[in-house]
Amino acid sequence: METMQVTTTGGERSIVVRVDSGLPENISRHLLVMTKQVTKQVLVMTECGDKMATLQQYFKYNNAVGAPIQLLPQYSFCPVLMERDQRPVFLFQFIEVLDELIDYDEVKERLPELSFRQIGGAIDFIRKLSQFNLKGIDINDFINSDDATNQVLLNNLRSALSAQGEKVVLDIP
Repeated sequence: METMQVTTTGGERSIVVRVDSGLPENISRHLLVMTKQVTKQVLVMTECGDKMATLQQYFKYNNAVGAPIQLLPQYSFCPVLMERDQRPVFLFQFIEVLDELIDYDEVKERLPELSFRQIGGAIDFIRKLSQFNLKGIDINDFINSDDATNQVLLNNLRSALSAQGEKVVLDIP
């Protein structure tokens, strides 16, 4: 009997398939190939479900504080603030500015048990949360703090987040 088990990244969901060794070899092989294809689809559906659950929580939190953040489909629901002229400012850009303005020594005075590494890690965590998008684009891999004000790069990122196709080519200047 041949066994294949796949566990999702969350660890709580798994699929186990056992193929009886008494079946002819070609049927066993076809069953395992089909199972792998179905498993991939289930994992993609699970990932989409997880992203949608995260997005739903973001909507709840945003509504609870008066909805200052826009979660727009044209930017794959990456959180944005809208300027007066309706141009988006990504929330991660806002977090970058806050990070520059924060006095780490003052934070350390108020929370002396935290290390500077923990304080920086908390800011990085908030930055990562602010980069949520349904396309799964890792904005940290795409842009760093030096480039956060580069308008060409930001326009390219807006285009990538709003692209309708699944494959996106990022043109990094």
